Amino acid sequence: MQACKESPMLFATANKGKLKEVVGCSRLLGIEIVGLDHLSQEKGEAPDVLEIGGSYFENAECKAREYALWAGRSCMADDTGLEFPFLFGMPGIYTGRWGLRRVCEELVGYSIVPAHFVCCIAYAEPGGRTVSALGTLEGDFNLAAARVVGDKSSLPFAPFFKPHGYDKVLCELTDSGTFLSHRGKALQSVLRALS
Repeated sequence: MQACKESPMLFATANKGKLKEVVGCSRLLGIEIVGLDHLSQEKGEAPDVLEIGGSYFENAECKAREYALWAGRSCMADDTGLEFPFLFGMPGIYTGRWGLRRVCEELVGYSIVPAHFVCCIAYAEPGGRTVSALGTLEGDFNLAAARVVGDKSSLPFAPFFKPHGYDKVLCELTDSGTFLSHRGKALQSVLRALS
């Protein structure tokens, strides 16, 4: 398999928290993963690939293909969102643009609501081959706790999301890498499909 013969594999992110989770998960399968910063000295600053697709799959695959071409090697990328049934699935792929403040504004009057995270991870080779998989995680979102932080819309959502069946919030459960999360499930599916 080309993907796992390359060592380490590139994951297109500069987000240290996301990279830490992906590295922890991949280590469980004996695969080494690095982020975009790993290639910065060799390739220069990584391009900024915009997420303009209409779905998680389109966004993840576009990023994986663009970064694979830039790096000249196989690459994985993701698109992740948080969906609320009370908001008919929004913000979804627009989660990053909405931010924490808008979610709290849209769900004013609620304290804890059901929600689920969705993650698509795409693998792409410079020659064009792509493999993608989706992972989801059901839970409850603590709006009351989120509102305490005020209008800091750039804060992550994981500290306020408690997966069903667990007593801890998501960021506490995935800190060292686990296949419990939406991202972990998607990653595991992609790596298994490539093996």
